[in-house]
Amino acid sequence: MGTKIPREIRLEVIRNWLQGKTRDQIAYEVHIGAGTVSGIIKEYRSGDLDADLLREVALNLKNTGLDILSFASLVRLRAILKEKEWILGVWPGQNKEDDDELDQAPEKKMESLIMSIEVFCYKENLSVKQFFDFVHTMYLTAEKLDIPLESFPNHIEEQKAQIENLSEQIKYFKSEKQIALENYQTTEERLEEFRMSRPMFEEGQQLKQKLEQVTKERDEYKIDLDHERIWNRKTREHEWSILVPELDKANKDLGSNQALTPKNLKEMVMNVYHYPSTNVDIIRELRECRIGNTKGKLNKYNEPSKPFKPI
Repeated sequence: MGTKIPREIRLEVIRNWLQGKTRDQIAYEVHIGAGTVSGIIKEYRSGDLDADLLREVALNLKNTGLDILSFASLVRLRAILKEKEWILGVWPGQNKEDDDELDQAPEKKMESLIMSIEVFCYKENLSVKQFFDFVHTMYLTAEKLDIPLESFPNHIEEQKAQIENLSEQIKYFKSEKQIALENYQTTEERLEEFRMSRPMFEEGQQLKQKLEQVTKERDEYKIDLDHERIWNRKTREHEWSILVPELDKANKDLGSNQALTPKNLKEMVMNVYHYPSTNVDIIRELRECRIGNTKGKLNKYNEPSKPFKPI
């Protein structure tokens, strides 16, 4: 019969039986007959003498509210204690005098340690999990800092001393800072305002420098423009200037009681220039005179040139 039943079903039946389930429960859950279940269990018990013991352990765990996974962790913990020779023999610092007492002493001390941890956590308002997390974190920190765990308290004290030293230095620098603020008649609020407005202040300084540069260039351009105006005025004065001998000779030939001045001569010339249609006769006569002029006529008296008079 056993050879015809799939291996997966046989393992499922044995697993459920070891967990303390009855034959009928197993048959219902695995969907096979109760007789088949009995046959599988009988075959398993005949091949494994500890089968009934394992089932009894599973039932006891179930009755105490534990599961097989919790029991496995306890077995592993006991194996570690045995490996370190804390069980079934001596543990560090002890002599093997009474095997039974020594075998039970580590477990009793473990129970005592657990109780002590619970009392400590209760007083410190901590959970046991928080306590073990703290111990684990401390161990990792010591390992990271490369400090032996037994030296960790000394390291903490050294760090506290350094913190106190730094705190004293901070107090000293705060005092020096306060004295400096009083000497310069300012406050931290003003310094903070200055720090916040410093970018705007620096930008204002840059704009001020640019403005000064532009002002300087403007003044230079203004000076150049004034010079140009002066030279233009001088040029115009030179263009409208007249020789003194020429003006004197013209007044003599005119024989008028009203002397001809550069100013009224310029006015008459400008009147001809701006209104040629009303001065056609004058223009015609001037054109005929211009055609009839010969070289050297202006200096026929060979007199030295006198200063110009501006018109």
